[in-house]
Amino acid sequence: MSKNLGDKLIEAVLNNDVQQVKEVINESKKEGTSIVDVVTVLDGRTPLILAVLKNEPEIVKILVEDGNASVDYKDRNEETAVILALKLGYTKIANYLIGFVKDKDHLSKIESAAWGYSYFYPNKKEEFEKIMEKVKQKEKELQKEESKKFLRVS
Repeated sequence: MSKNLGDKLIEAVLNNDVQQVKEVINESKKEGTSIVDVVTVLDGRTPLILAVLKNEPEIVKILVEDGNASVDYKDRNEETAVILALKLGYTKIANYLIGFVKDKDHLSKIESAAWGYSYFYPNKKEEFEKIMEKVKQKEKELQKEESKKFLRVS
């Protein structure tokens, strides 16, 4: 892992520099390294979590789709990018990220967080309800995938 590239990525995210984020991800791919889940010194937060905290949906999308950032990663406070998005009322980012969740336990925590944080954002009640519906859909999707894996092994 190239620390220099990791530092560049964190700096680009903190500066909301979309082009630099893309360039650093591409450079890391050329080097054969994965720097997207580089943990920062800021409470164990990844570039994805930092992008969520800064409410930068374009950078979030780049980190997830181009950089394969882990949506299930927890910082030192046991919070994920999705949970933080809900906490801050960034429902569009949370809704987008749920599609990339791979951990069933994480989904149940997201559902609880959506329910709890919806009271802090009464003007976004419908958005939070849609998120809870999406969580249920994603749970079913993960169950189907798990069943397919089990059947292949049997």
